[in-house]
Amino acid sequence: MVLLSLNTSLLQEANPVLLIVSGIALLLSLFIHISIWKGTNKKELGLAVLGENQSGKTLWYDFLCNTQFSGVHTMEREYDAFDFEYDDGRKVHIKKGRDINGDRHFMSIYEQMVKNNDVIMFFNNIEQYIHNEEYRRDVNSRLDFIFHHLDLDKDKKLYIMWSYADKLADRSKGADEAKSLFLKRQIGKPTAFLVVNMTDNDEVKECAKKIFNVK
Repeated sequence: MVLLSLNTSLLQEANPVLLIVSGIALLLSLFIHISIWKGTNKKELGLAVLGENQSGKTLWYDFLCNTQFSGVHTMEREYDAFDFEYDDGRKVHIKKGRDINGDRHFMSIYEQMVKNNDVIMFFNNIEQYIHNEEYRRDVNSRLDFIFHHLDLDKDKKLYIMWSYADKLADRSKGADEAKSLFLKRQIGKPTAFLVVNMTDNDEVKECAKKIFNVK
């Protein structure tokens, strides 16, 4: 009780300017612990980019890292940790990771990549997903595997990246059809379905904002 009355007295005598400054400092200290990725308290993100061959995985890394590896046959390529910076100066820190080929035998490291990262992105060709049953079965089986391991950690985020949006005659209708085909399998529900033309830099930038929750 004595301590409480002493603190109250000090507050009453304190300079109002100092109180305001102290309040701002407190708010800033709280904000630092809030991730740019809403819903977690992580200060950096691990990124697992998985998916089919020629579906836009390397284009995604080219966008984030400002490199030009698309068109080059990639079996496996490591990349160093980096900060992805937006036009307004805000940054997302991405931990060291790797870009892997879409061949099916690379599924042997899917479990490790899902386990070690916070954001999982699965790229596939939306036009092929809709019209090619064999392709769709392969995509679904890979996602089934990913969802099985995601169940162990509810804090992870999974984005299904449907690339080649420019190949659709009707983008909105195609997106609805692909989503309906996917949900029929009852594999699981991702954080979001994102339909994108990976050769359109503005579209890719909007996807980045949604994935990293930068408004």
